[in-house]
Amino acid sequence: MRRLFLMTLLFAPVVLSGCQNAILLPGTVENHEAANFSDELTIYTVEFYSRVAVPHVEIAVEQQGQTITRATSSADGIAKFAQLTENEKYEAVVYHANGQEQSRTAFTFDKSRPNLFIETIYPNSQAGLAVPIVLQNPELPNGCEITSLTAMLNYFGIATDKMTMKRDYLPRQVTEIRNNVRYGPDPELAYAGNPASATDGFYVFANPIAQAANTILAEQASALRATNITGASQKEIVNLVKQGYPVLTWVTIDWQTPRTNRFWIVEETGEQHPIYSNLHAVVLTGASKSNVTIMNPLSGDEVIDINTFFSSYEALGAHAVVIQ
Repeated sequence: MRRLFLMTLLFAPVVLSGCQNAILLPGTVENHEAANFSDELTIYTVEFYSRVAVPHVEIAVEQQGQTITRATSSADGIAKFAQLTENEKYEAVVYHANGQEQSRTAFTFDKSRPNLFIETIYPNSQAGLAVPIVLQNPELPNGCEITSLTAMLNYFGIATDKMTMKRDYLPRQVTEIRNNVRYGPDPELAYAGNPASATDGFYVFANPIAQAANTILAEQASALRATNITGASQKEIVNLVKQGYPVLTWVTIDWQTPRTNRFWIVEETGEQHPIYSNLHAVVLTGASKSNVTIMNPLSGDEVIDINTFFSSYEALGAHAVVIQ
């Protein structure tokens, strides 16, 4: 079951504005008047990171397993519930269009704190998913994978940065040259070299990236988990994005056929691993019939022809990771 973050707003001034349906969050407590007392619970649903209002989300309020009341969020992402009792314990259950449960969060109704703020996915956003731009350079010239993962984690509200992820979470193994032959790890087990090095940094595939994500997700008590979905088809990946889940994908940096230059000997097996010279990783954030949108850790948001994108993805081995 997918979980979402829920935070209690202490004060009422949450402002909805403009055609973007943006929600302007309250500032410090000192900026507000006394608490707003209300017999109604107001739930605000907004997209992760962007805080854009998420419309038409179905929300049920339950008590001891029984549904007390239901409502669908408005075009401004607002739903109100009037049949609640002061100091009673409830659960807010959030569903999306396919009827799947997205969140179940316990709360106690307090008339002096009648607002709940729920961060959720926004699969119908016309602008694509609001994954923040996180650039790998100058610190990580060969760190596209861990930088892309950092952007996805930030999207879901996980507080971290690319250098912390590289230092504390990314499985890494040195490469070294012995008798004029380079030795290194299986990239499905560890990053080869140092992503902060322009000359001794190579790459990593999906398993270690999912491992890094799951370690920090567990540490921050998130119910989200990363999954290695290597081999997923174009249709499967597009469906994930349209459901509201960005996908970390491996492609070629120039959208050309994968190129190799030399090899290293895999320490674990003794096999030769051909070294890709144009490997890259990006976050897929949106898709239409003709194009995809990506967060490219080298340049930010980009629009790419959908056939070009998936041809590159498949040619490089169809490596991918999703957080759900």
